[in-house]
Amino acid sequence: MDIDEMVDKVETREELIEFLEALMEDVRKNRAEWRGNDKLDYFLDGVSGWLANLEGWCKNNNIPLPEQPTWRLVAQMFMAGKYFS
Repeated sequence: MDIDEMVDKVETREELIEFLEALMEDVRKNRAEWRGNDKLDYFLDGVSGWLANLEGWCKNNNIPLPEQPTWRLVAQMFMAGKYFS
C-alpha cells in the first residue's frame, strides 16, 4: 500500500507511527515528488499552511471541520507537508 492510500486508513496511534515511517521512506526514495518540501523548514511550512487552511480543505473535500483532531487528521496534516507549499 502506498502512502496516498495509507493516509486515509489511519485510525490508531500505531497506524500513525507506521504511516510516518512510510512517509520518511517516501521522502528518501521520491524526493522529486516532494516539491522541494524534503527539507524540514519547507515541510513544516507546508504543514502549517495546510493547517491554517484546514477549513477550506474540509470544504473542498465535503467533510465537516473536525472539532477534535483524530489520528487520521494528524496523518493528513503530515501528508500535506509533502505537497502544500
